[in-house]
Amino acid sequence: MSYDWFVAINNTYQPMFQEIADMDRRIKGTSDRDKKNKLKKDRENLWNKTWDKIYEKIPVYGSLMDVLTSVSFEHGYLEDILRERYIELIHKNGTKIIETDFETTQLGNFFKTLKIPQINSLNTLPLFSFFLQFSFTLATPYISKDDEEFYVCENSIRKEKVFKVPMVAGSSWKGNLRWTAMKIFTDKLPDTINELTLNEYFGSRSQIVRLFGHEKDTMEDYLDTVLAEALCNDEEKKNSECVKEKKEYVKEEFEKFLRNKGYMGSNVEGKRGRLNFYPTFFDQIGLEVINPHDRKTKAGTVPIYIENVPEGATGTFTLLYVPFDLMGRPTKQVKEEIAQDIETICEAVKEMMTVYGFSAKKTSGFGVIKDSIQGCFLS
Repeated sequence: MSYDWFVAINNTYQPMFQEIADMDRRIKGTSDRDKKNKLKKDRENLWNKTWDKIYEKIPVYGSLMDVLTSVSFEHGYLEDILRERYIELIHKNGTKIIETDFETTQLGNFFKTLKIPQINSLNTLPLFSFFLQFSFTLATPYISKDDEEFYVCENSIRKEKVFKVPMVAGSSWKGNLRWTAMKIFTDKLPDTINELTLNEYFGSRSQIVRLFGHEKDTMEDYLDTVLAEALCNDEEKKNSECVKEKKEYVKEEFEKFLRNKGYMGSNVEGKRGRLNFYPTFFDQIGLEVINPHDRKTKAGTVPIYIENVPEGATGTFTLLYVPFDLMGRPTKQVKEEIAQDIETICEAVKEMMTVYGFSAKKTSGFGVIKDSIQGCFLS
């Protein structure tokens, strides 16, 4: 028989929630000011008692948010009160320290392991595999989007499923670092190139493929277009037929290049990349408030609350490089490719962390770290 903890909590305090809801209805139904003020005071006292009991039972931030969400979903008329408590919780002492919650539940050591992934021996991995790990501090807040359907805040930050700790998923690191590597590649392209030197740029582009895996349709289309435009001169760029023709040529030639390099097989769709990313967990959570102003009155309308990881929070970035596809290749080729990969990885990580960012709304400056890092580890 399964035990639904949130249902049990909800059922335990159901009478109190119902009594608060009844008070809400009575407050709305009375026009007597003194009676209304007394009911509001009684409701506040009852809610404080209910809140204190819930918080004693549920000291971990993320679990508490789930209970609040459950209550909000069951009792929609309590939404305003719950939002007030939610904002109060977030702003308590400036930020809510997740690690403190874990320590109160005797899970502090577990969180430390969760926060900084343990790096074990590389002996079982192919030769020249390595880990890159360092701890960083946010210079600007980090914003992301969780996939929770019901949450007390509409714009919740992504959290780990079980312990509800704010996180950057490994897939998010991969996507952001790949975008940065692509940006570096396109920024280094000259305005015009010719077909004789095209393979030189294919070499740089194929390096992104071997690090991150095969290109998705949108990325492939974008890079084909960029190279096609560079192949056309200024007059020909005005003619869409030239770009279209060159784009087909670039697509076919790049596929041939990848097959010759062994990055694409005739009977295999796609390629796995050499980089593997670990999630990053943060020890703080905060709240960003956007207050849209009315054009006529120049006053705020309805504040929009966005969960974030605030400036000053710390996290640990970890990636694993495994050149599995170089096994059995000539030593000279292996060393050349790995040296190139290390240079590209270091440049892309630096640019992603300090310039472009890795957050949602990164074009607005979110998700950038401070210049100094701690505990850098390369093995």
